[in-house]
Amino acid sequence: MKNQKTAVLLLVSSSFFFALMALSVKFAGSYPLYQMVFFRGLVAVTFYGIYSKFKGIKLKSNNLKFNLLRASLGTLGVFLYYFTIRNMNLANAVMLNKLSPFFVIIFSFVFLKENIYKHQIISIFIALFGASLVIKPVGTFEILPSITGLLSATFAGAAYVVVRYLRDYDTPESIVFHFGLVNIIVAIPLMFIYGFSMPPL
Repeated sequence: MKNQKTAVLLLVSSSFFFALMALSVKFAGSYPLYQMVFFRGLVAVTFYGIYSKFKGIKLKSNNLKFNLLRASLGTLGVFLYYFTIRNMNLANAVMLNKLSPFFVIIFSFVFLKENIYKHQIISIFIALFGASLVIKPVGTFEILPSITGLLSATFAGAAYVVVRYLRDYDTPESIVFHFGLVNIIVAIPLMFIYGFSMPPL
């Protein structure tokens, strides 16, 4: 029970910091999306590289295939989420992204064979109905950002399910490190092709 309460507290804290991240992305809206993803990955790789070295935690993956799958799904989700934030009201964009737990329910049932309960099915339909109200709160329908927002939640949900699978193979530090590494690998070619916008100090 103690571990469960800690997990809930960590999830709430995570949501708070993700909200701050979304706000930061909105403020940095003049910079290319791939550049934001690059720095997101750079911070993660640097932090977890130093932290793991200091703590003696192994970053090498024991299940590289699924670790890279999780990182790829997460990177796609981040690109789509940042695009949604840039092109939609911030609160609406965040609300759409928060549909990811409902996709977790679906994907964990399909791929992990976990039980899905009647109240969860009902909650999924309620969430999707709520999303339609968020997307169209005053009679305007932002079609492309709405689609990318839903897709970002879908990819995030899939990534969370892979994380659930990876818990028996890799440490959280290894999972986040590889996620940041894929962020960087995907972003660097885009910076060479489309250019780098130097931010002020």
